[in-house]
Amino acid sequence: MAKKSKILAQNFQSKAIVRTLKEIRESKKLILAWKIFGDVKVTVPVVLKVVRSHRNELLFEVKKENFDELAKITTGYEKINFYIPEGNILFQSKMKELNKDGALVVNLPDQIVRQERRKSLRIRIENKDVKLAFQKEVSRNQHYNQVFEKDCYDLSVGGLSFIMTQTESKMFKIGERIYFADVIINGRRVDADIELVNLIPVDPDPHNKLAYRGFKACFQFIRLSKENRNIIDIYVMSNIKLDEAG
Repeated sequence: MAKKSKILAQNFQSKAIVRTLKEIRESKKLILAWKIFGDVKVTVPVVLKVVRSHRNELLFEVKKENFDELAKITTGYEKINFYIPEGNILFQSKMKELNKDGALVVNLPDQIVRQERRKSLRIRIENKDVKLAFQKEVSRNQHYNQVFEKDCYDLSVGGLSFIMTQTESKMFKIGERIYFADVIINGRRVDADIELVNLIPVDPDPHNKLAYRGFKACFQFIRLSKENRNIIDIYVMSNIKLDEAG
């Protein structure tokens, strides 16, 4: 049985990629062309009109009022990123042509990644540039505040997780809320309130660096400002594992 914790499913089979793109076109799902410029994510809605597998290309159309923004994220760039929020599907294509009448032609993508089980894109943190810091009141012989600072295991605008030991897990209960936690992204602090929604047993591996079996603590954001949500969104989209994405 496949693990539900799998982050991104990749598809490199050309027939499956064409089939997926045709399904997206027929269902008329919202498609966003996007690019990150520093701390700003520019997105432009586009419509997939034609899938030409025999010519290895896709034809999109953009509304007149969105043409300038699309030109901004395509002019001078070899590749363009696409995101379909429904189903969390992403792919990247080589640019071919953007006509002044709003027709955008690109090559078929080499791969498609999707994350259907989640409401928002979540990435595995491969290094230590995202941490979670907070204080929590615990009770043993007496009440006291325990300070936690953990490397995040994964992150999305919906929530995050980190690895804890079995001893630490006894200090937490599902549904428990932690107020004024700090998500630290490359040294930048993002203030949020979080709620524990799951504790998943995990065995030691090179990524979690556990000596013994522990737990992945999964939290959802219950308070996150629009500005801080944008900071997390930029980080996630900038670190999605697409070839030269961003």
